Amino acid sequence: MRALRCIFFIVLSLYSLDIFATAKTVFKNNQESIVKVISLNRAGNIISQGSGVVAEKNMIITNKHVIDGAYEVYIVSKGGRIKARDIMIGDSLDVALFVVDKDFPKATFSKEIPEIGSTVYALGNPLGLEKTISEGIISGIRGDFIQITSAISQGSSGGALFDEHGNVIGITTLKASEGENINFAISFNSLSQTNLKAYQPPQLSRVVPLIDDSYLIGVKDDGNTIGITLLKDRDFLIDGTTIYASIATRDFYENPEKEQTVWLESIERVAFNCAAGTFAKLNWKVLSYDSQQVLSTIEESPKWELPNEGNINAGKHHQLICSLRDVPNDKIKQLLRTAHEGLIGEVQFMALRVEELYNPNYSRTELTSLGHYLWENVESYENLHLLIQSMSDNSVHEN
Repeated sequence: MRALRCIFFIVLSLYSLDIFATAKTVFKNNQESIVKVISLNRAGNIISQGSGVVAEKNMIITNKHVIDGAYEVYIVSKGGRIKARDIMIGDSLDVALFVVDKDFPKATFSKEIPEIGSTVYALGNPLGLEKTISEGIISGIRGDFIQITSAISQGSSGGALFDEHGNVIGITTLKASEGENINFAISFNSLSQTNLKAYQPPQLSRVVPLIDDSYLIGVKDDGNTIGITLLKDRDFLIDGTTIYASIATRDFYENPEKEQTVWLESIERVAFNCAAGTFAKLNWKVLSYDSQQVLSTIEESPKWELPNEGNINAGKHHQLICSLRDVPNDKIKQLLRTAHEGLIGEVQFMALRVEELYNPNYSRTELTSLGHYLWENVESYENLHLLIQSMSDNSVHEN
């Protein structure tokens, strides 16, 4: 790490040749020194992408926010993805530095900041459009930042800002959300003075979010019906040999007769007499996908039944529920959470409500804790944002 840092600062100290350049020559001479940087989460999904500048053959500089939260970082070249290693980040400035096992043509750097009004060129990968160049001027010097009019967009972060001699004088970093042509690059003069430290990937969260404040106790996918069974956390009560619990069963299936899809959730409040081996349904209700109540019943004279395969869903879970009677109270939730964690990876998207995965004001970055966990850790949720957008655009659930 120490050797890597020394090389970085040696590179930054180099001054370049004073050769006049146009946008055409800047692009021609430097296009191979600009790379695309992608950041992946633990499930292998892309969480962000940006640009990078080749500082010294196999050493790449980018913005820290491009790799922030990444489990792995890669650059994309003609031969495919190349994994980054020895990643370091700035202590105070938005910069990151890493090494790849391939050499590229290096850019030429300068710590001199041209005068305000001088022509500059931004070269990067805005919106994933690789090796895009834009021309502008320096419109201000703001501490560590060079204010520019050169167009940059999401994906430009970590790209190069060239002066009119073809030297890299900064790293394109951000744009003002309000106003026109108010963009910023961190100057190389500032980057050369920043302290670097090793980057630490985020630790895997060991807390698996519940589903509607409920524990998973069953998952179904029999080719016709997709579903889950949940045990409500707040309604679980042990009273001697009787256990009271609310069990929710969700089913999603095709109804060929009505040529429609059906999504229903049945919630049953049940009393389990564990000593007698019987159960009684106290009340139940059925909800549609939009949480509208379809049916509701309160049993005036609950009937005690023996559990068997033909019983209601509560009967099928009699053995599981009653097995908790002899578990110490402080261990019950721990046991239920362990079972929940073991099943969460089997839950299919269609068994969940969209609002359980993201907030109603749709945003790629505003997943719920459950949505974020599934996206981060379950491979089948790689395209979660597209699935959510599809569900938001098309009402496919009917009751």
